[in-house]
Amino acid sequence: MKLVMDKGVKEYLEKHQAACLVIDMIQDETSSGCCCGITKKYYTPYVRISSNKDNMSKEYVEYEEDGITVFIVKKALTQVQGDDDMVNIYLEKVLFSKKLNVNGIKAVVD
Repeated sequence: MKLVMDKGVKEYLEKHQAACLVIDMIQDETSSGCCCGITKKYYTPYVRISSNKDNMSKEYVEYEEDGITVFIVKKALTQVQGDDDMVNIYLEKVLFSKKLNVNGIKAVVD
């Protein structure tokens, strides 16, 4: 897996005095595709900043890229198969603010 960060991400972390990034999978439910009322769980990737590297559990894999520590939850890594797959962390503009986002990790359906 190749981990790539766009320009501005490092400055964004310095501005918020963050020590590392964390990529989690957020759980949600859907009943789409079936009229019988059975729901399925799905997980979508979410990037957040963290100020503490020490309290990360064993559910995360640690990566180092451009002097920034990134913790990725193991459930997200099931979608990134080969060495050529690229995970891109970038800044997204939302109205008058910016937020971190990720490309290259697909939603996981249980």
